Amino acid sequence: MGPTIILDKSAFQSLSQSEINFLFKHYYVIVTPILISEILGDLKKNGGKGLSRGLVKSLAAKLLSIDSVVNTHYKEICLADLLGDQIPMDGRAIISGGVPLRSKNGKRGMFFEEQVERKILRDWQEGIFTDEQQVLAKAWRKMIGVIDLENFRRKFRNLLVNKPRINTLSELDARIRKTLSIPDTTTQYLYLMEFVNNLRVSQKLKNDICNRWLAQKLPSFRFFSPYAFYCFNVKTLFSHGVGLNLISTRSTNRIDLLYFYYLPFCMIFSSGDTFHKAVSPLLLRDDQEFVDQEVLKKDLQWLSNEWANLTEEEKLDRAYNYGSYPPVNEDSITYRLWKKHMRPWKPGSGNRAIKMSEKDQEKVMKRIQPMIDAIEEYEQQKEGPSSK
Repeated sequence: MGPTIILDKSAFQSLSQSEINFLFKHYYVIVTPILISEILGDLKKNGGKGLSRGLVKSLAAKLLSIDSVVNTHYKEICLADLLGDQIPMDGRAIISGGVPLRSKNGKRGMFFEEQVERKILRDWQEGIFTDEQQVLAKAWRKMIGVIDLENFRRKFRNLLVNKPRINTLSELDARIRKTLSIPDTTTQYLYLMEFVNNLRVSQKLKNDICNRWLAQKLPSFRFFSPYAFYCFNVKTLFSHGVGLNLISTRSTNRIDLLYFYYLPFCMIFSSGDTFHKAVSPLLLRDDQEFVDQEVLKKDLQWLSNEWANLTEEEKLDRAYNYGSYPPVNEDSITYRLWKKHMRPWKPGSGNRAIKMSEKDQEKVMKRIQPMIDAIEEYEQQKEGPSSK
């Protein structure tokens, strides 16, 4: 497992199958719900423009790897954050639905059933497209078609009378961060409620959030709900950026915006989109990286070619000694990212199972068998007694 990485659709589609193979070999890919929605939305209907079923099948197959996971939808994470759950924002993916298990020997573990999104991708890989998905694809295309950021910009202009001119996104970012940090309790409450209302939650959940805010003695939005505040900041930056003519009114920018909501859950973000390139530096933490999709593609191509030129004996030795760790090459972005984000490489720290004896393999299986039994028992209990 390598550094966690998020790719937008254009970056993902730009990769060949061999490059995809080395992406999953050296990175842990965080698949965002927006990526799945974009792929579905591009599904061709009745010979129109878009992706054929064959291409959707191919993309789904590329995404289905043991070294990938689908991140929980940002709205679910926001709600959990607002209700008091601690949301890590340090480059780890957020996965919901874990079931705590305990084996007969007392070992504890967490079992994650197949995610709904992965089930959908598996169906697409097999060429299964439901009528509901066809309807959703049509609705997605219709939603994009009615996005009118130019009209939004015209309305926003009316609010700028006698306002100081802001010339760059960096200036705007600094102004917004300062404005959103105003300590006035009423202002912070209005920010919080504006965000909660945009989530369109039930009145009960809204009351629960307000009661929690009151119980914590009216803290600022940032400290009350760090991830929700981050999303509020992103949305504010986008709307003001469009209104001030610092972000273009291209309708797809409204869709590309959604990738930013998942940045706290990765170490690396890769895209070739102009909008992503301009805004990412303002949102990424100091320990995160933005990698242009062409840079990533070129490096993965080099890794693929370098591996292909090894003999079978050299490949075996490389796998044993390096595992997922990339070969030493200071010109390789993948190597530099591993040096920065992962543990230092040590000889023999790769795939040791390659040279493991049958006796050692039996020991490993004996050690993990109790947890395998616990998982099987859980699945049997979930299915219920079989009818005869």
